Amino acid sequence: PSHDLYMGPKSQRRHGGRRAKTSSRGQGFVNAQERVAMCRLAIKEAEWLQVGTWEARQIGTWPDFPVVLDNLTKHVSSINIEVNGIDSQEITVLYVCGTDHAKHCGNGFAHPNRGLVVISRKGHPCYPTDARRLVFGTEIPSEHVQGISSTAAREACKIGNSAQLHGMLHHDVATYIIRREIYGW
Repeated sequence: PSHDLYMGPKSQRRHGGRRAKTSSRGQGFVNAQERVAMCRLAIKEAEWLQVGTWEARQIGTWPDFPVVLDNLTKHVSSINIEVNGIDSQEITVLYVCGTDHAKHCGNGFAHPNRGLVVISRKGHPCYPTDARRLVFGTEIPSEHVQGISSTAAREACKIGNSAQLHGMLHHDVATYIIRREIYGW
């Protein structure tokens, strides 16, 4: 999850300029601790996934995505495991973002073990793939999935639409949001 100093101003812009508070109850802003908890709930059934908390734990400033990617690459390389015959030193780390964020990193990272996956947003064309640069554009197969975004989830909370929220998020994450009255629920 992203750093609070990155998320706070984004939330403030989306909520009529109101100051983002660190408390999540009833606010458009949700602090890193709660975002990490929701991410962990979302992946709890996938043993092969982990929630990276390094960015969210940085004090004083938020590191930009190349710094986060460097940290993740170092972490994966330090694990020293072998997966399907591939040493962790040879693993390629892919940064995943939407087409809106790809404008900042769409040419890749000019590094042999760091790449980019760009997920098409609803209404955006598929981002062009350039395998030489490890840049991969993907199309989402269904319109339902294309319509899922953090903005859509916050809007469902704002209007109290639990069915829509449960349709977009892992059941446990939707329940967590409703019980904790997050995002203005």
